[in-house]
Amino acid sequence: MGVNPVRIYGFLFFCAVTLINPLGSRRSEIWVDPKLAVLVAIGVFQFFWIAMVVRRKKSEFWSLFEQVFNQHKWLWLTWIAALVVGTLSTILSPFPERSFWAHPELRDGLFFWAVLLLVAVGASFVARFNSQAVRSAEAGVVAGVALHALVMIVQVIDWRFDFTATSFVTNSVYSEMLASTVWKSQMPIGLYLHRAQASYMVGLTALCLLIYLPRITASKKEKPVLVFIGLLICVLILGNSRGVLIPFALAFLLILWQKLQSFGVNLRKQVWKRAAVLGLAVILFATTIGIVFQLKRPIVHESAGKINVISGGRWEYWQNSLKLVRDRPVLGWGFNGYGVGAPTLERCARSAGNKVTEVLDYNFVCHMADGSVRVFHSFAAKAHNWVLDQIVAFGLDGAIAWFLFIGSLFAALMRQGLAALALYAFIYLLFWYDTSMTTPWLFLLAATRPSGAAIGAVDISK
Repeated sequence: MGVNPVRIYGFLFFCAVTLINPLGSRRSEIWVDPKLAVLVAIGVFQFFWIAMVVRRKKSEFWSLFEQVFNQHKWLWLTWIAALVVGTLSTILSPFPERSFWAHPELRDGLFFWAVLLLVAVGASFVARFNSQAVRSAEAGVVAGVALHALVMIVQVIDWRFDFTATSFVTNSVYSEMLASTVWKSQMPIGLYLHRAQASYMVGLTALCLLIYLPRITASKKEKPVLVFIGLLICVLILGNSRGVLIPFALAFLLILWQKLQSFGVNLRKQVWKRAAVLGLAVILFATTIGIVFQLKRPIVHESAGKINVISGGRWEYWQNSLKLVRDRPVLGWGFNGYGVGAPTLERCARSAGNKVTEVLDYNFVCHMADGSVRVFHSFAAKAHNWVLDQIVAFGLDGAIAWFLFIGSLFAALMRQGLAALALYAFIYLLFWYDTSMTTPWLFLLAATRPSGAAIGAVDISK
């Protein structure tokens, strides 16, 4: 009995969603690096699988190559252009190595985007020569998110269970911090690094299932799927991340509006009015709870001002971003530019004769004018706004390439009937940022769906 590559493919996608290293000593080693390693493994697996197909059926392969390029021509071309800009920005960055790998808890540097391009192209090929591979990958992701959601429910019950080797062990100084350095206020994180990232994956999966519900209904599996969608929405509410609840509510309303187009006018108006009220209630609830939470337990000092407190420090990050753009307007600071540039805005770095010489995970090293070397704390690695992050990272000129790149992704999603997912991601990124754990899925979804349905692809792998 030979090895079934389709099953291996699905298992790899399951691991890409769920894999953690419970024995890791740092947050990046526990939650981030394992998932990036699986993404690399998927790319390697795709390469050998495609190579096997090429050896047997070269004529079909070149036909598929033409399909892959033509279906997503602008996505591939703008992606390559963005990588060229990113490479130049990395070379010119004050800290090129940091730009290449990015912050350890994000890993969204030049290396990640190059790997993701190869994986996306590989996924597009595989989707066309083996129709079962797409189903296997989808099943792996859904099963992974199901496990992830169950873990989040467990953490709602007891926040100390982070599923690491040091679960239930709190920090010796801070009673509301675990030994893994995860704070109680960041829970539930499921199998991810932060509550917002955890909720984003749950919301994205729920929206995908809602969009493809007609296809699921045709297979007579709608009842368990509807129960699962309900569970995911409950977990989303328990996650209590306003940065996810608000875009989810808006994307849900868009899906409902699209589904109602086939109904009568009167029924459509009645359902839409009730749904709109419910959606607005969710948005109001998430906004109010978030504001109350920030005012009660601010993560930034109240002296920074109410707006900054309510926004969780974002107002200050956004103002700092504009200063960093002024400092390096051409090709920016490199990937993870805010984390690289922000230390230079500190008073110690602005003083005459002082210079930032190294940027660490949560600190930066400054050589003082008197010859001494001091280490200072740094607060954020991202501006918490994707638009500003790109301008800081690649400058006013280079950011244009990245805007065109992401615009081509959203355009591809909309052509495939996935406008709600584009809306969900766009609003989320206005207040958060991309990471190697959450970013790949929209790209892989777009890459595996030519003309809206890769499921109908012809299997030529046999």
